[in-house]
Amino acid sequence: MLRHDLLLPSRRALRTVTLADARREDPDLLTLEEGAEVIREGGVPAMVDLKDARDAELVVAWLAAQPDPDRWAICTDDVIALQGARAKAGRVARWRTLPQVPPGRGESARRILACVLRSTLPARVPALAAEVDAAALSVDRWALTPRLCAAAHALGLPVAAWTLNNPAGVPALQAAGVDFVTTDRPAAMRPQPESQDSAATARCDG
Repeated sequence: MLRHDLLLPSRRALRTVTLADARREDPDLLTLEEGAEVIREGGVPAMVDLKDARDAELVVAWLAAQPDPDRWAICTDDVIALQGARAKAGRVARWRTLPQVPPGRGESARRILACVLRSTLPARVPALAAEVDAAALSVDRWALTPRLCAAAHALGLPVAAWTLNNPAGVPALQAAGVDFVTTDRPAAMRPQPESQDSAATARCDG
């Protein structure tokens, strides 16, 4: 199932319910195959942001079976999942999420700590990327720095910042060297035609 949050409005875990039960709470919910049909109709590339590493084997098997693997990417901070994708779906691009934050109780606190320690990330970028043969990095915007972007670009890797929903924050990310922005509000984040910065901002489009 394709869903941003792992908990339903009832606070039940998505993985503990059937598709029919999930759709009673979220009627717009799609399966991965249904989402792929919509994406193919639009002719756009797509990335699967893996929310739960326990689903990695099934998701990688699905990606490996696609007739157009070059149009797909998988994104996660789980090293084992990305290495599995490299082995079984090698033509699917791997985007490594940073910083790596183990899921479970206390995850929010660990994420805050990881962002506080962001100064340690740039020096580790070559090893982190090589570990999974990353095609790009997807970085928590609070952990992002110009040094990190420079380290990634030195390896030929684009950098995406997540998650930004306010257009006012785009210039700062551009100045840091970000190539793309992950957003929940793509229409609001698109540059306006009258903007003098529209050409530069277009690359930071969700």
